[in-house]
Amino acid sequence: MARSITLDLQRLGPASPRGQWSLAKSRSYCQDLTRTHYENFSVLSCFVPGNLLADFRAIYAFCRWADDLGDEISSDTESLSLLNWWQDELLECFQPHGKPWHPVHVALAETIRRHNLPKEPFLDLIAAFKQDRAVKEYESVEQLEDYCTRSANPVGHLVLHLAGAFTPQRAFLSDFTCTGLQLANFWQDVARDRAIGRIYLPGDARTRHGVSINDLDSPHASGALKKLILELVSSTRSYFIRGEPLEHELPFPINRQIGLFRRGGLCILDAIEQQQGDVLTQRPTVSKRAKLMLIATAALGTGIKPLPAKLKATPHDELLRSRAWCQRVARTQAGNFFPAFRLLPRDQFEGMCALYAFMRSTDDLADDPGSAASCLENWDNALTEALNGHPTHPCHLALLDAVTRFGIDPNWLLETIDGVKQDLGAVRIGTLQELESYCYKVASVVGLCCLAIWGANTDENRSLAIPAGYALQLTNILRDIAEDHQRDRIYIPTDIMVKHGVDPKAWPTKGLAFQSLYQDMVALNKNYYLKASELTKKLPPAGAAMFRGIFGVYRALLETMARDPDASLRQRTSLKPWHKAAIIGRAWSSRWLSSG
Repeated sequence: MARSITLDLQRLGPASPRGQWSLAKSRSYCQDLTRTHYENFSVLSCFVPGNLLADFRAIYAFCRWADDLGDEISSDTESLSLLNWWQDELLECFQPHGKPWHPVHVALAETIRRHNLPKEPFLDLIAAFKQDRAVKEYESVEQLEDYCTRSANPVGHLVLHLAGAFTPQRAFLSDFTCTGLQLANFWQDVARDRAIGRIYLPGDARTRHGVSINDLDSPHASGALKKLILELVSSTRSYFIRGEPLEHELPFPINRQIGLFRRGGLCILDAIEQQQGDVLTQRPTVSKRAKLMLIATAALGTGIKPLPAKLKATPHDELLRSRAWCQRVARTQAGNFFPAFRLLPRDQFEGMCALYAFMRSTDDLADDPGSAASCLENWDNALTEALNGHPTHPCHLALLDAVTRFGIDPNWLLETIDGVKQDLGAVRIGTLQELESYCYKVASVVGLCCLAIWGANTDENRSLAIPAGYALQLTNILRDIAEDHQRDRIYIPTDIMVKHGVDPKAWPTKGLAFQSLYQDMVALNKNYYLKASELTKKLPPAGAAMFRGIFGVYRALLETMARDPDASLRQRTSLKPWHKAAIIGRAWSSRWLSSG
């Protein structure tokens, strides 16, 4: 394989001459690449619809190249450089007038365009290959699961997108199968990974079984290593069982292809068990005959052995998966605030991630151009069902755990959905009282939930958290005037417009009247900030530091906007990354000083 990637780079690497690759030639290249590489299970089979074959091949070719650049290059520095090049070429596929030249990216760009694929799964995959160059060992299965959110699960998400069947719940189920496949490959490839300086066997499990590094360097597996491998194989089967319901949600024939992936993973585990856990003497593989049997059983939709009762998914297992999903959402979408979450005690960190994931999912339903009132109504009903013991969304179990653990009032969560419902369609706010009611539902209740998580849910603190929510949301409103207008949303109260001589029908229009109105709203907002500022003195250190950081960022943003009101009509105002980082850093530094 090393010679293969070396020759490929000579022909198609960053320093090679850029040839002219048509879409047809590029797809042919991807087809050849797919056919000539061994995999444990059929990447393409008779179950892939004909209209998706080229798309599956393009994605596989992208992954194959990225994998080889991450694994088959001897130098860490050179490998990272090549992965950065591969990422730059990928990003070209997402440019409106991008001109990718590599055959894989020429084919992939068309797949991305046809199916409106997001770029995040591709970037996550490259990030995983980069991680392989920096992280050589893992201490626990939980750390491996986190790695799988980048190395394996994005592939499942892309398959769902290709099938036009992506939903958060289906992605949640897909993650079980993809994580199971990745873990199965780890147990299969212990010797190969050790040869390139990597150990994926969890450190805590190795310690528990008394497996040393010398055991991994031996030509044959020791008794302790065999026991460890068989234990990991047994626990990995549960991932495939928990992912199996996805096949019942997808239409034929793509559900059979998903089933083939799952059965392929189980076949790897069977092969390891047949060798009694000795993965060093010979690498366990899936025979051609076994692959044919996989296709036959996938076609019939049968052939899965029932999971032993002791391995069935427990409520705790599902809670851990839900927490991991929420933490992934927070890590990828909460921006500068996720590092602040990280500095909270572990239970509060988990609660904040669950709360953020729920709020983010709620908000996205209103901001998605294709959303409708029925989507939020269904979301509202789903939350009610979850509170009654029937969770259906990936965030629900972690959210319910936070509600129970921290005493969060469920009505606050329901009020958030009611507030977001106001964002559907045209929005007009008549009075300041109506504006405060809206801000309470979409922002203040979030603060009330945070108080509960931080252990500061008192009557006095709640009375301060309400104006804090007003302040933060009104800052967003003043920042997003132009963007909201494009969506036919006007949050500035009509009576305040009239007071300043601003015609609501001509909103927003530059001029002295607008500037006067804007400064009036800034003054009103500063009063909210002043009322809420007392809250920092009443919170425990970790909560106070987080509140001070968020509050400081938004106050600085308000001060910046107040200096040039007309800027809000041109573009969205933001702080420089260093400025936000400095504010958050000061907030957390004060925590350590006060606690010391």
